Amino acid sequence: AYLYAVILDCSAPYYKEQPGKYLCTFTLIYHTINPVDSVKGAPKFFPATVFAKTATELPQVSKIGTIIRIHRGQTKKHKGGFQINCDVNIKGSWVIFDPIDGFNPISQHGKNITFTTNDHLRLQNIRDFSKKFFSKYDLNSCSLKEAAEKKPKDFDTLCYVVNMKQKAMNVKIKLCDDKAVAVVNVPANRGLAFEAQDIVRIRSANFYNDGKFKTLTLNDYSNIIKVPREFRSAKQLLKNIEEGNKISDHVKKELSRSSYSEGSPLVLSKILKSHKQSHPTPLKDVTSGEASKGGEKYFRVQANIIEIGPKDPQEWVCLIDKKNGKQYNLEEVLVKHKGKIPEGMKIYYKLQLFVKDKSVKHDDNLYMIFLCSVEGRGKEFIDVAFGEPKKTIKKLKTIYKALTKPYTELDCIVETVTVASQPVSYTHLLAHETLRNLVCR
Repeated sequence: AYLYAVILDCSAPYYKEQPGKYLCTFTLIYHTINPVDSVKGAPKFFPATVFAKTATELPQVSKIGTIIRIHRGQTKKHKGGFQINCDVNIKGSWVIFDPIDGFNPISQHGKNITFTTNDHLRLQNIRDFSKKFFSKYDLNSCSLKEAAEKKPKDFDTLCYVVNMKQKAMNVKIKLCDDKAVAVVNVPANRGLAFEAQDIVRIRSANFYNDGKFKTLTLNDYSNIIKVPREFRSAKQLLKNIEEGNKISDHVKKELSRSSYSEGSPLVLSKILKSHKQSHPTPLKDVTSGEASKGGEKYFRVQANIIEIGPKDPQEWVCLIDKKNGKQYNLEEVLVKHKGKIPEGMKIYYKLQLFVKDKSVKHDDNLYMIFLCSVEGRGKEFIDVAFGEPKKTIKKLKTIYKALTKPYTELDCIVETVTVASQPVSYTHLLAHETLRNLVCR
C-alpha cells in the first residue's frame, strides 16, 4: 500500500545518532487524510519521516507543493495525532512528482515503480486539490523583523531572494521580506534550486545581528525551498515588493542598490574561431581579472559540471513578449497554441552552472557560469526543437540528466561582463535586462 500527499514543508537530509541513520522530515497534507479534522476549512497537516542509511537515498525536495508517494510506511501515534515513518532499507520507498504536471517521477528510491491508470487519476486529483489549497492558504512564517526583535529558535520565514554571490565554497544570499533585509551563507555544494528574484521559504533558521545586516544561520536539518509564484503567500509578498508602498525604506534601499560581485561574472559566449584552438585559461585568473589585464575579454575554459540551477529544467526556458517584455511559461504557451510559438514571442534561456576547473590542479573552488540569452547561445547550448509540450519537457529533462552525470565536462568560451568598469552581479544584470540589452546574446 502507498500514500499520496502534498509536501507543505520538509527538512534537508541530516544524520541522527538515534536511530543511527539519515532522515528527512516532512509536513504533508491531503484532504483524504483526517477529512473530519479541519482548521478554518483546511485539512489537518500530518508529519512524516523517511529514514535511510545514506543521505543520497532520501528525497531532495526543491519546491513547496511537490507531491510525494510513500510506499509501505508505518503509521504511529504522534502528539495526539499520527505520523508516518518510512525506512527505505526496510521495504519502504518513495517517489517524487512535479507539483504541476507530468506522470514521470522527478526522483525515486528504487529502480522500478508501479504506475496504473488509477495512479494517473489520483495524481491529477491531488494536483487539483493542491492548486486550490495554495491559492487560499498562507504559509505559516515568522517575519524577519519579528525574528530580529524576539530571536525565536528554529523559526521559519518567507523571503524574496535579492541576490546571490559565490565566495570560495559558499554562496552568500541576500534576502528580504517587506520589512527587513537579511543574509545567509549556504555551502555551494548543497545544490540550490532557486535563483535571484525567487520566493523561498527557509525552514529552521536562527538569527543574530552582526551590526550591518541581520544574519540567519542554518542547522544541518535546515532547508531553503522555492515557493511557486502562483501561491497566495508568494503573490502577496511579490505584490508588496513590486508596488513598493508597503515595504520599509531600508528594503527599498537594498533593492535599488547595485550589487557588486567579488569577481567578474562569467557568461557563456559565442564560439570565436580565434579562441577555439587556444589553451584553456584557469577560471581563477578569469574571475579575478588577472587574465583580462591585456584587454582580452573572451576565454576558453574547461571545467567539470557539479550542479545546475534551477534544478527543474522547465525553468531554464520561458517565452518573452517582444512588445511588453513579459515572461510566460513555456509549456502553458505550447499547450495553448498546439505546440507552436506565437509570433511576437522570443525564447529566453537562463540557467547557472556550478563548475570546478578541469584545466588546473589543486583548485577546489566552485565557479558559476551563467547562460542568459534570447535564442543565440541558449539555442546552441540547449538543443531542443520546441513543439509538442510533453515531448519538449521530456527532452529538457533528458538534457538535464546528461549534464548532471558525474564529471560531465564543459569546454566552452566565456566572457566577463562589466558595467562602468566595475564587475556587476548576475542579479543586477537581470534586474536591468531588456530585449535590447541582454547579458549574453
